[in-house]
Amino acid sequence: MPSILSWMRILGKVNIGPRCLEKPVKSMMSYEFIFMADASWLDDKAELAMVMIQKDFGVWAMNTCRSNVASALDAEIQAMFLALQWAKNERWDHITIVSDAQTAIMAFEARECPPAWNCWHTSYKVLEILVSFVCCNFYHMPRNSNVLLIHWLRVLDVLAITLVLFEGKESPL
Repeated sequence: MPSILSWMRILGKVNIGPRCLEKPVKSMMSYEFIFMADASWLDDKAELAMVMIQKDFGVWAMNTCRSNVASALDAEIQAMFLALQWAKNERWDHITIVSDAQTAIMAFEARECPPAWNCWHTSYKVLEILVSFVCCNFYHMPRNSNVLLIHWLRVLDVLAITLVLFEGKESPL
């Protein structure tokens, strides 16, 4: 199974036109930090996970939390927002957010709210925080590619949370 760094190399070579807020464009491979965000949810509760990879030095960290959410999409957006807050608090200004929430990724890459009224409150927070970064791009990672993230976490022996978190099929609580 390929490593997550192999996946990042592949993604970095994909010719996707990144968008930044009136700032110079950098390829994903020159980014300092990549955040993978995901959520597991049931009813109105969610477990949110963010994995940060600082590829130049091979440094990584992860963060999780629980939250009340309005929908599955709201949970995914909250995970992205927490990753953005993390980056802002650390003063990291060249970042990439990777998620399997295609609707949100497409909207945020266009600097718009996703077309779901019940998560606009979180979406506006994401759009507001984006001005804090020199460049922040969003990339969609298909759900079946999450297997690479799970494999990478197992190899590093950091999978302290259940796989349910990444698969999103059962209660996170």
